[in-house]
Amino acid sequence: MTVRAGETINIAAGITGKPVPAISWERGGKPLMAVDRVSLVNDASSSNLDIRKCMRKIDQGVYQVTAKNKVGTASKQIKVTILDVPGEPNDVKISRVFANEMTVTWSKPYQDGGSPITNYVVDRRDVHMVTWTQVSASIDPKKMVIVAHKLLEGVEYVFRVRAENNIGVGPPAESKPTLARSPYGPPGPPEAPEITASGRNWLNIVW
Repeated sequence: MTVRAGETINIAAGITGKPVPAISWERGGKPLMAVDRVSLVNDASSSNLDIRKCMRKIDQGVYQVTAKNKVGTASKQIKVTILDVPGEPNDVKISRVFANEMTVTWSKPYQDGGSPITNYVVDRRDVHMVTWTQVSASIDPKKMVIVAHKLLEGVEYVFRVRAENNIGVGPPAESKPTLARSPYGPPGPPEAPEITASGRNWLNIVW
């Protein structure tokens, strides 16, 4: 069974037996109880398990329903896969800085949500602004690098990167604020000049 994160997991099991068997559910070998998001409804011929607003990290796994009476025990298992958006990318860095462009790099998320990453979305923001400007929404998942152009010299920028799969766009990871500036500048001052020789109408100065 495959469901999307946030949906309801519904597993229905037909039950037969005389005497009427007692029903129990497990996930990953641990008993399931009817609490919070979990609902269990049993009658003489069936057992229904509902888990509302399912979460990949918590609810994915192998479920087992067991019917038991004095005659014997019978069990049935079902594997539940939950698909979700990817996790946040890692190591978002600015690797090259110029007056009007920066190179942004990152590494893939630890979790792809159970669905392959299709692309990355990159945005930028002036640190003094609250709104984001999209740099690209279609970056090849194998590249994980982009050069952001048309920046303003002297402005400090933050970049955020999000991974996307067929389920949707995941949470962002941000770079450190970085100032757009030329890596080149005027030379520093020379060392103090020194007079090494002189005459009536001349000086020899070195530095």
